[in-house]
Amino acid sequence: MTDQRHGALARGFVADLLTDWVPDAIGAVDAVGALSEGSTPSASPVEADEITVQMAMHSERLAIIDVMLRARLHWLVDEALTGHLPPPGVFSYRSSYSDYHAGYWKRAARLRELSTDDRYPLVLYADVHRFSASVSLEILVRQPWMTSALAKELTALHAVAGRCCLRGHIWANRLCGTVLEPLDAALERAVGPRWVRWSDDIHVFVTDDDEAQQVRQLIAEELANQGLRLSDAKTGIRSAAWPLAGPARNVAGQPAEVWRLAVEHDDVRAARYALSRLGPLGDAIALRDLVAITGAHPYLLPRAIHYLDHFAETTKGMEIFHQWLEREPAPWPQARLLALAIRHPALLVTLPKRTVQDAANSDVVAVRALAWRASLEQGRITPAPTKRLSSWARDSGWLSGRGADLPSVETLL
Repeated sequence: MTDQRHGALARGFVADLLTDWVPDAIGAVDAVGALSEGSTPSASPVEADEITVQMAMHSERLAIIDVMLRARLHWLVDEALTGHLPPPGVFSYRSSYSDYHAGYWKRAARLRELSTDDRYPLVLYADVHRFSASVSLEILVRQPWMTSALAKELTALHAVAGRCCLRGHIWANRLCGTVLEPLDAALERAVGPRWVRWSDDIHVFVTDDDEAQQVRQLIAEELANQGLRLSDAKTGIRSAAWPLAGPARNVAGQPAEVWRLAVEHDDVRAARYALSRLGPLGDAIALRDLVAITGAHPYLLPRAIHYLDHFAETTKGMEIFHQWLEREPAPWPQARLLALAIRHPALLVTLPKRTVQDAANSDVVAVRALAWRASLEQGRITPAPTKRLSSWARDSGWLSGRGADLPSVETLL
């Protein structure tokens, strides 16, 4: 592996952490460093915790693994899939270094192109039932590109987490995607380039209802060959223009105006777009509505916290922070609020002791790590919850470590 590839792999891993449900207490500095230096990150034994997180429409229990294991899997999957590219109709992470935004907007552009082709007035949309949880270990380890090192780690992960493909991880997205490549080939033979896939989210543009039913049957049969099945709730037939109001919808524009319209129309998609773009512009327009909209849509909290990172030490920012603390006792939002506090001394000095204590008593190691880091930043020495963090504190020196290697709140969630 060349130095150039080491750097690309490390940058890809930093992008991977943008979908981390619990921020790493030291900003994953050791994991990124190992990847940059070209050394395989070591992580043993393989362990996993569970945490309940808020999705767009429901809450879900997800596995949380140590960041060094995540980096190791990132490395091993890249090694196994070197030179392996999905077909052009697949737009989700095509490599370990893929840019999420670029892929997402390329898919949107392709959907818009197909949606306006008069030859195909209908679109079949399909989704795999509980995709990441349903991809089996047996199917994965039989893939022709599988290496013994990766198979060993996946087997150990499956033993503790009950699954191999963890939601929100680039390496897992790529692994799961390869399982669907026989389906990709079947679609290409059946309809040519009239299909688009993002992970397990499939759109096929068709001439009439009969063709739609034939394609649906084809998809169901190909999935069954991989031990998977269609999600009845997320599979159907619509007019070809339907994606233009969904995954192909263009929400570009001035972020402040997009935010205003999002609040006015309770538009979560537009709110997510605006929140990730308002902060860097120094536009405080969203502060007024932040508490209300995250109360109605808790799924927006990670992006809202990222946005508040730009205003955290203002009077209004501190007020919002404490309003969130008062209503968010669950580990997932508390962890993200702790990460924000660690980044800002003005928040840290007002952080209630009960918040840190609750986190310190969490069943999730990554949450306990944030409580330890908050204590360290406050000047209190408490035992580190893992050997990894003990090593970091020793090597950096706890005094010189204060204010360095901070957790990140930047997110794609």
